[in-house]
Amino acid sequence: VQKSRRVADDPSASMSSSPGSDEQITLQRLKGHRAPVLCLAHSSSLLAFGGKGSTHQARCCLLSGSEDGTARLWDLRSSIHAALCIIAPEPSEVGGNTSERTSEVTSVAFYPPFKTSNDITAEVSSSHHFTVYMSVGKYILGYDLRKATSPIVRQYQHNLLHVGCEDEINQISFSYPGKKGSGNAHLAMADDAGNVSITDAVPNIVSDDSRTSLGNGGESCRVLQHAEDSSAMATCAVFRPRAKGLDIASGGTDCAVRLWDANRPR
Repeated sequence: VQKSRRVADDPSASMSSSPGSDEQITLQRLKGHRAPVLCLAHSSSLLAFGGKGSTHQARCCLLSGSEDGTARLWDLRSSIHAALCIIAPEPSEVGGNTSERTSEVTSVAFYPPFKTSNDITAEVSSSHHFTVYMSVGKYILGYDLRKATSPIVRQYQHNLLHVGCEDEINQISFSYPGKKGSGNAHLAMADDAGNVSITDAVPNIVSDDSRTSLGNGGESCRVLQHAEDSSAMATCAVFRPRAKGLDIASGGTDCAVRLWDANRPR
């Protein structure tokens, strides 16, 4: 809790040009995090399938997660401050116990737009018109940023309790929309237990200010074991764009990359 309060004392974070010999290479330096940055996600990747020119018409944002217990949303068209600072709750606040000490944000992701390109462009014209997810320890929290009323965001809208990851999550990754932006969003989670969990029970937005905690209510969650060696960790997992099936690749501490078709029977 003290860590969250300390970071929240200075919600603004600046973007400044980096002086020195690499000035022509480094366009900007985003300042604000007070501990190592662990993960990044770019909003423009959401629009790669939205049609010609849609990437340039939409607002370009970057989401970063850090060991300081925050995720920050940067509007890359601005040269002043980060748009939002999301403060991760302590594990005990989201269903964990007091022995789980970390509130580090280990992975972040934008919820993909399963809509037409025109809807996408209109919806992300503001830096607040996103739903984002982040992993904190072995928990996954979702934030509908349309509900943000200040630069500091503390309240999450979704807690994906049903995924039941056994250990700290290293990366979360969403599947890509189909050619017409249709279909369900699948979320993959690679964790220290060596598992890659996949679920399609991931909310996008909520209609009120209440929180949703998705427990064991019948939501589908498939678990793939990355390596036969149970001591190997699954460090990353990504979906294949424009695949006919649900193709996913995972990597781990076993020095191997594995390819899966998650739609196939076990």
